[in-house]
Amino acid sequence: MAEEIAGGAAAVVVEPAAAVAATTSWTTALDAETQGYLSNRGWDKLTPAEAAANAAKAHREAERFVGAPSDKLVRLADPTNTAEYRAMWGRLGAPGEAAKYDLSNAKTATGEGLDPALVTRLQTAFDEANVPLSAAQQVAQSLAKYRDETTAASVAEAAALDATNKADLARSWGPNADNNLFVAKKAAEKLGVTPEVVQGLEKLQGYAKTMEMFRQIGEQMGEARFITNTTPGGVNTGAFTREGATEKLNELKSDTAWTARYLAGGQAEARQMQALIEQASGGQERFADYRAI
Repeated sequence: MAEEIAGGAAAVVVEPAAAVAATTSWTTALDAETQGYLSNRGWDKLTPAEAAANAAKAHREAERFVGAPSDKLVRLADPTNTAEYRAMWGRLGAPGEAAKYDLSNAKTATGEGLDPALVTRLQTAFDEANVPLSAAQQVAQSLAKYRDETTAASVAEAAALDATNKADLARSWGPNADNNLFVAKKAAEKLGVTPEVVQGLEKLQGYAKTMEMFRQIGEQMGEARFITNTTPGGVNTGAFTREGATEKLNELKSDTAWTARYLAGGQAEARQMQALIEQASGGQERFADYRAI
């Protein structure tokens, strides 16, 4: 309540501080923008001490989200503004030029770098996509590792195929393998075919087909005229390969004179028939009675 103080003809009425604060805001001395800010948050209704406490609390909360100096902060740029967008990625580590993407760190297990043409293509792509240098180098190293993996897989596949080819050729050539290989090599030598060319043909069509091709060429060139195509038993079958033995058997069955000698008990014919059957079957078949033709 107001208190009256006697002091002459007139009385002075003194209002309590709370009553004054309720009718006069402490923010009136501040600029309009600050007054609006305080008013929007209801701080103008508080005492200065209460408003200061709230402001300090809000500032401490804001500090938790800032977490870094202003020069370390990056403002998101509009992707349609090329200059600002590239500048933003430059702050994040993009070199800004294709040539500045140093990808020399990308090495294979043997120490080889990526193909120069591939490096140029990657540099252009990284620059167009504004990729940070560290990320670009990680991608390049990953490509080098992938090259190692695919190379190892190719080598293993080629080795398996080579083993299969040699096994097939061994079955086809049978006991004449050494002689046939000699004829094939002599043919390649006479034709002037280098080992590198032979290896290229092997990669193209396989070891078995390449060696058989040169064997056939050598036979036509006469390289096999001094080589006997015999079985382990010493029988000349007249065939150099498993397939040739099968063909020779069919020829003999159509040869009436040879069949007559065989049926009459010809020992040479019987040995030849036995050897051909063994050669044609890869040594897996033997017959007690060879007259059942």
